[in-house]
Amino acid sequence: MKAQLALLAELQVLDSRLRGVEAGRDSVFAKQRLLQAEVDKLRTEFKTSSTKVEELEKEKRAKDGELMTEKDKLKKWESRLGDLSNTREFAALSREVEGLKRSITDLGERTQQLSGDTKEFTEKMRQVEARLTEAEKALAAEKDGAKGMLTEQEKAILQQREDRSRIAGQLPSLVMKRYEQILQKRAGLAVVPAREGHCKGCNMHLPPQLFIRVQRAETLEVCPACNRILYFPDNLARDVAGTNP
Repeated sequence: MKAQLALLAELQVLDSRLRGVEAGRDSVFAKQRLLQAEVDKLRTEFKTSSTKVEELEKEKRAKDGELMTEKDKLKKWESRLGDLSNTREFAALSREVEGLKRSITDLGERTQQLSGDTKEFTEKMRQVEARLTEAEKALAAEKDGAKGMLTEQEKAILQQREDRSRIAGQLPSLVMKRYEQILQKRAGLAVVPAREGHCKGCNMHLPPQLFIRVQRAETLEVCPACNRILYFPDNLARDVAGTNP
């Protein structure tokens, strides 16, 4: 059982290191995801602003065309007024001229409003574009800077997983199953030392008889409070010392 406990303790060290390396790698990816989300958001804003500017410019061109047509029509009608001698026809055309003038005024106000709106949204589009450029640069720099780091982390993860498989292969399947279950339930910490009568996983005071059994290392013992597997460090230290020439 001492040999199994030694393997479990070594496995726990590897798993803790592996979790740390994987957490470091995941934090890099998390930062990239945040930067990418910002880039995507700004791209959407830029597209929305750009589309709005295009719509405003299109409407303004249409209104400018209408305004020009209405002004040409007004000139013709005002010219005709001077040629009319019939009072009824003059009055009717005069009403048409007044209506046309109101239409021209409305069109003029609308084109001015469109000009202002176009200017406003164009400025907004430029601001978003500038922020987008900076965000894209930050994302590219982050990816470039993290490239070497991620390569090294992936190598470390691969090596530690190979070491883990090697150790796990030396343990009985039931022991590994139990270890994995505790590992998942206890946030990656399944095997802990017992020192001075305490579990170093939860700092619970162990019953004297349990602590004696842990010291003997004849059976697999767990903490009654946190259910982590317990080992006595001095046992492992003596075993290691005993293997030295």
